[in-house]
Amino acid sequence: EVIPHVIYINNPKLGKKAGDRELILFNDILVASSLVSSKHHLSVFYQPLNAIWVSIVDTIEHHEDLFGLKIQGPENSWILCFENDPQRGDWLHAILERAGLTEETMGHGFRNGVFEYSDIGIYSGEFRDGKRIGFGKIELPSGWVFEGYTDENMCAGFGTAIEPTGESYKTGWREVSEGDLIIATKDEYGFWGIDNLTDRDWALIGTGADRLIKNKNEPIIVEGKKNENLYRILDGQLRVEKKVGSRTTVLAKMSSGRVFGETAVLPSLATATASVVSDEDGVELSSISITILFELFMNYPGLAMRFYRDLAIKTSSKLRVLTSGNQKKEEDLVVEDEESITEEEHVDPMRELINKFGLPSNEVLISEVDCAITGQFMKGFGKLYVFQSTIIFDSKVFGHSSREKINLRAVTDVRRKKNKLKIKAKKGKKWSFSDIENITEIMGLITSLWENVARPTEQSQRSDSKTLHKATSSRQEISKAEFTMTLDDWNLIKQTAATIIDYESGDKIIIEGEEQQRIYQIARGNVIITKLSDNGKEKILAEMNEGIIGEMSFLEPGPASASVVAGENGTSVYVIEGFIINALFVDHPDLAGRFFSYLAAVVAERLNQREKEMKKSSRSSRRKRAGGSVHRTRSRRNRNSLEKNIENY
Repeated sequence: EVIPHVIYINNPKLGKKAGDRELILFNDILVASSLVSSKHHLSVFYQPLNAIWVSIVDTIEHHEDLFGLKIQGPENSWILCFENDPQRGDWLHAILERAGLTEETMGHGFRNGVFEYSDIGIYSGEFRDGKRIGFGKIELPSGWVFEGYTDENMCAGFGTAIEPTGESYKTGWREVSEGDLIIATKDEYGFWGIDNLTDRDWALIGTGADRLIKNKNEPIIVEGKKNENLYRILDGQLRVEKKVGSRTTVLAKMSSGRVFGETAVLPSLATATASVVSDEDGVELSSISITILFELFMNYPGLAMRFYRDLAIKTSSKLRVLTSGNQKKEEDLVVEDEESITEEEHVDPMRELINKFGLPSNEVLISEVDCAITGQFMKGFGKLYVFQSTIIFDSKVFGHSSREKINLRAVTDVRRKKNKLKIKAKKGKKWSFSDIENITEIMGLITSLWENVARPTEQSQRSDSKTLHKATSSRQEISKAEFTMTLDDWNLIKQTAATIIDYESGDKIIIEGEEQQRIYQIARGNVIITKLSDNGKEKILAEMNEGIIGEMSFLEPGPASASVVAGENGTSVYVIEGFIINALFVDHPDLAGRFFSYLAAVVAERLNQREKEMKKSSRSSRRKRAGGSVHRTRSRRNRNSLEKNIENY
């Protein structure tokens, strides 16, 4: 019988001219009739009972003598004003009863419902504390549908995007309000997607590559020595060799299209685990500068993510083979067995720029940035396009087009002066660019490209070459550090994408054979990794008191290859859900490359350790076999001697 006055928090002026009836409680919704208007979206005047949060308000601004209830919905909030506490209590009881809530759960926690927003369309799924956080589906007025995990705090999500045409793909998305739309920021090259490296990725990776010719038995990578290049076979055949005891064993053969040497990009792996040698005369290779690769990673976070993720998956596959116990012997292991790269037909949207600027068809656009060229009289604003061997500045002001073309082979100096990028070339040409937002990254990228195309080769330039190599090595170390997980990175993951779970001794954390896509970080205590043997008994593979577990199932969705149990009471682990961290990558794209770089390094280190264990086991088996042979020979000699002695006797 008591009808409260409703204050619309987003705009307290609304509802001032309302009649007596201000709030209607239905079985599934609350309606503030005083806010109903054809000028307002329905989200202003209704709240779904399956997606509301209720809290008691002790003090109401400008209404200190009234008693309040706050109704928090997915988009808007109200305050219900009552003359006394019993009236407020009656309404609170009625709302909680219809909504299926208790006084303990009314103000926080998860809900599952449907709501039509004023800007983004209809959302059906999970909410948490008034926001879209969890699994659900967003149906836009434009016809787009996004289904998966979404986090309104990050304005990002990850799952399946369905275009109005019906085409669907796995991707991430970022939410940007524009009228009644959410725009998915999936770029033309699958930036947020989980696809493998694309053709354009390989074109970018090949930027500044050297062509090498190797004759038979000439080494490219030497086991135990540092490798600082990424290679791709253009023509011919190579072999992968590894020392097993005192002999050299051929592990694999590689031919055109294969890529190897990727572990050079991992900060924690300094030396090669196998040798790669030319198997015939005239083998043609493309040698790719790791320094250039790091510069590309910093400018293209999506490329870094796909590259390191691809490397982590391939390394994980090799480790899974070793862990499964299906291998026959150490000599059969393929250390560098990368999939051939297939050329797919596609339309490159940057091809128009290459044609527009009259560049060679094999040019690749590396980066583009807004900037200004500083002239004698005034600035000219435009875009700076950085290709693998050419820089183009293009501007159009008041209908007048202006263009500067800089051939990197003609450049004599690149430097930064305050906030300006200065470039000098032969014949006294020079340019000055300002207003570059990411000037440090662009400076490093252009310098690396210039050093590659203008690399000195004459003996008379050896001193300059040494200086250049020193500068390049220094920048390479800095670049490697850019792709190392920092304390801030881990804190961000723990705060955003991780929950902590406590276990007692013997509790199962991961069960062998069960599918999951989680990563576990040991917080305290220790864990035991076990695997069922052929006779059904559990074999202990390792014990750990730090680091991550579950990374193989995260990289390659499928059954867990081993079980993990808590080794002692009070063991705690951080659980990182795959779908949440993928949404986090959308919000922090630079984090993705560092995270997958970390996973690739962890898996590669475990692969190396497993290979060492197998080698040690192989040596031990050979010693035992050799020892048994000597023992049997000696026994036969003793028995023959005894028989002869008996006969003589």
